[in-house]
Amino acid sequence: MIRQTAANSSKPSRWPRVLIFIVPLLLLGGFLLLNSTRPSISRPVKISALATQQIAPFGEDVLYYDGALLHCLTESGGRRWSFQIGQGAGFSASGRRVAAWSATQLYLIDQDGRGIYNDRMDAQVQFARAGNNYVAAFVGEQDNGQIIVVDNSGKTVETLQVASAMLLDIGFFSDAPELMWTLVLETTGTVPAVSMLTYDPGKLITGNASLGEQLAYRVFYHNKKLSVVDTRLIRTFDYRIKEDKSVPATLIYGWYLQDLRKVGNDLVLLLVPTPQLDGTLNASDLRLLMESSNRVLHFPAPCVGAALGGKAAYGFAGNQMYMCRYGETAFTTFTLSSIQVTQVIGITQNDCAIVAEHNDVYLVRLPK
Repeated sequence: MIRQTAANSSKPSRWPRVLIFIVPLLLLGGFLLLNSTRPSISRPVKISALATQQIAPFGEDVLYYDGALLHCLTESGGRRWSFQIGQGAGFSASGRRVAAWSATQLYLIDQDGRGIYNDRMDAQVQFARAGNNYVAAFVGEQDNGQIIVVDNSGKTVETLQVASAMLLDIGFFSDAPELMWTLVLETTGTVPAVSMLTYDPGKLITGNASLGEQLAYRVFYHNKKLSVVDTRLIRTFDYRIKEDKSVPATLIYGWYLQDLRKVGNDLVLLLVPTPQLDGTLNASDLRLLMESSNRVLHFPAPCVGAALGGKAAYGFAGNQMYMCRYGETAFTTFTLSSIQVTQVIGITQNDCAIVAEHNDVYLVRLPK
């Protein structure tokens, strides 16, 4: 028995050979299982725009100006339309319309690239904004100009003088009738102050109020109320610019409103720590405001940019993208294997992120 055992023990074992085949199969199975449960993201699509050019989301599409033409691209990067607006131009998109300007020329363009209005102003156009029924252009000098309001038929319905002051912005709100607001920085007093006026274009001034010394930089319309964002507070007003005390002012000192988006009946606001003087962001904490919540998202790495999608907030840090769904506290991390994001430009209405890697611009279809 001893000899037999010794003889059997001298036979080569079959296990090493079996393991040679089993171990790789187990590793492959584990890899496939891991990747089948790991969230996926589509490959970024490079477009012809450059990060130094003016680029903006436009509904489900993307607008950019190449120095002569205004282009509208689909989410796959294909060209939907192009419109000649000349050199040294600018544009602003609102809803389904685009206001564009070059020197003294003013254009109003619809979502299909058709010109609604095209005329020459009496002086240099500084900027313009489009509403549903009007387009408003600020022309002349920055501290001594006029606001020209034109309706869809091309008729000038309002001319407003802005003298010894700086016009910060113009916008339209409400539907029936469509009203207009203006933000003006008054510089003639001992302390600079911001004033706000509302108009029924061509008819009357509906509101006029001083907003104080804090610099206001954003106005939005929701639930039939105007909200004004300054460097310290978000306050709510009616169309006569009477503050609505039933909606408490929100303290945002140290934060900057980066993005806002209507999600269902709710309005979501994304705030980031006040950017550096050069406009750059390097922060891992982002603040999310909704009607029912006010919380800070803590991402694992500093983000170079962030924006809001239809169902989630997104932060970008190099080749990492973080997604936090509305109403949740946990986030999901995705890897962008082919690019390192250095700038976040925005997100379209169909959840396509516009990002840049240095001067190259990409479209990234976002996961839900």
